[in-house]
Amino acid sequence: MGVAIIIFKELKAAVAPGRVNLIGDHVDYCDGFVLPMVGHTTLHSCSGTAAAWGRYVQGILALTHCDLCFDLVIHSTIPMGGGLSSSAALELASYYLISQFLPNPLPCGVVSAQLCCRAEHEFADVPCGIMDQFVIALAEHGHAIRIDCRQLTYELIPMSIAHDTMFLITNSGIHHTNADGEYAMRRKMVDEALKVFGVSSWRDVTHEIIREKSPLLNATTIDCAHHVVDEIDRTVKASEALLDNDITHFGRFMCESHYSLKDKYRVSCPEIDELVSMALSCEGVFGSRMTGGGFGGCTVTLVRKENVDDVKNYIKVST
Repeated sequence: MGVAIIIFKELKAAVAPGRVNLIGDHVDYCDGFVLPMVGHTTLHSCSGTAAAWGRYVQGILALTHCDLCFDLVIHSTIPMGGGLSSSAALELASYYLISQFLPNPLPCGVVSAQLCCRAEHEFADVPCGIMDQFVIALAEHGHAIRIDCRQLTYELIPMSIAHDTMFLITNSGIHHTNADGEYAMRRKMVDEALKVFGVSSWRDVTHEIIREKSPLLNATTIDCAHHVVDEIDRTVKASEALLDNDITHFGRFMCESHYSLKDKYRVSCPEIDELVSMALSCEGVFGSRMTGGGFGGCTVTLVRKENVDDVKNYIKVST
């Protein structure tokens, strides 16, 4: 799962993977913890006509002060609007490609993630957090990565559960774009709530503070605030369960996360909820949830390997 970019005349190419977030959604822009991993789909680039996605490439060109002219062709196996970071993969693939043409290579790691996140803010008008760019820039094969979005530090977590179980990604076929108003509305809502709480970071917010300030907030904002506090704590506990190879509790945290995103943050949709419900009704499934920004996209399900085909077939015949 990823993106590849190829330039003709002087042939060069760059590849970046997509990502799936296992738990910790809508908290990367709240200084929270997130637990994503890179997937097997990829994005590739070659020559062609730029569409709306051109804004992401233009942003990388501008912020790296690259004044070169070239034709690109982009090939991607990441479903657009599927919550698997097709935009961040395009940004990082563009960044890696441009670096090959410059006299001094561009820095990698956290610096590359920060620049690509800035490009999405300034050129695509998407107020995203840094999770997507961070995991694509720093993740390693066979590991999830727990990111502290306040300190911009991370811990690689070996996917030892892969011996018995696997994560199944299911595409709902409902596409979204983070440039639409709902995503930005949630970001604005929690940013304004933080000012009401009188603290500098969501990591300092407690349920007691939310209850104390609730007369100053509407019901929707209060629900969103409770989700953020719970999801940050839940992600820490889930990553510890993953380290302990405790798939039962990890699956439980996945389900709790989904219901919070559905009922409190209100970013799910009926098609996603149905996929989660169908997965959870199958034997061998430990947990299932939406992944990504929401309003469509994909689900991620933790399932025993021996039951994967049965789960896939059940979902296919039921949808």
